[in-house]
Amino acid sequence: MLQILLKEASQSRGLLECDRSNFECLNEATTFQMPYALRRLFATILTYCQPANVGNLWDSFYKHLSEDFTRHATNDDLDVLFETLHSVDFFLQSMGKKIEFYDLPKKPLQKYSTRKDVSREIMDEMSIPVSADDDDARFKLNKEQHNAYDKIIECLDSVRSGLFFVNGPGGTGKTFLYRALLATVRKRNLIALATATSGVAASILPGGRTAHSRFKIPIDVHEKSFCSISKQSGLAELLRETRLIIRDEAPMAKRFAIEAVDRTLQDLVGISQPFGGKLVVLGGDFMQVLPVIPKPQFRRPSMEA
Repeated sequence: MLQILLKEASQSRGLLECDRSNFECLNEATTFQMPYALRRLFATILTYCQPANVGNLWDSFYKHLSEDFTRHATNDDLDVLFETLHSVDFFLQSMGKKIEFYDLPKKPLQKYSTRKDVSREIMDEMSIPVSADDDDARFKLNKEQHNAYDKIIECLDSVRSGLFFVNGPGGTGKTFLYRALLATVRKRNLIALATATSGVAASILPGGRTAHSRFKIPIDVHEKSFCSISKQSGLAELLRETRLIIRDEAPMAKRFAIEAVDRTLQDLVGISQPFGGKLVVLGGDFMQVLPVIPKPQFRRPSMEA
């Protein structure tokens, strides 16, 4: 209460930045943005612009923020309020914040009290479709692929950690094995992350992302680096719930980049095992990595006669 009074007093004396620019931004956006985009913009303003009077912005634009929810005939006022707050909280979590940090109405505790709130990152991964070809891929594996598939799925079934490396030249079917593993895990409503070092390799995996994008690996990585992931973020929640991580083209990555992911997962999960006890499959071909030849040291010619 004292903090609220102090903020109001500071604002009345002109010591805090006025929210006029935030108000004008939202007011202009209401003329052409859909409610979903408005809620994302509202969460962005809360996170990065630090408005002085959050409650006033909420009251001024609540009608526009909740417009799509009010169109459902089955929704009463409390339903609309819950859905709007839930959606804003959704975006805030993806930015590393929570709705409890702001002066906004509390979520109504009604029929939604048993509803599990999940982050946007988890919902995005859970919504990745599994094609029929990928689902049938496990029946078309050759002997070596099937051997690797069985050992990895055995760890998954027994809820054990595991670290595997799939080595093979290009064209030997590593991607086919990855797709079979991803389909099996996702058909069980579990989370599997598909990553690769390069964007080209990531694009051919269902739901694939580059490792730097998925794990927020620093560009200037060193031997003690951590990934830029807040423990309260939606990405951190996603990584805690993940059962399988696939990383293609692992030999092309810097050693410190892989170690940073390992170190970060142990910190997020709270388990001092490789990659926080996750089931991790690395793959690639060491023959495609160019050898590094040390440059011979240059010696100046002697000036002696």
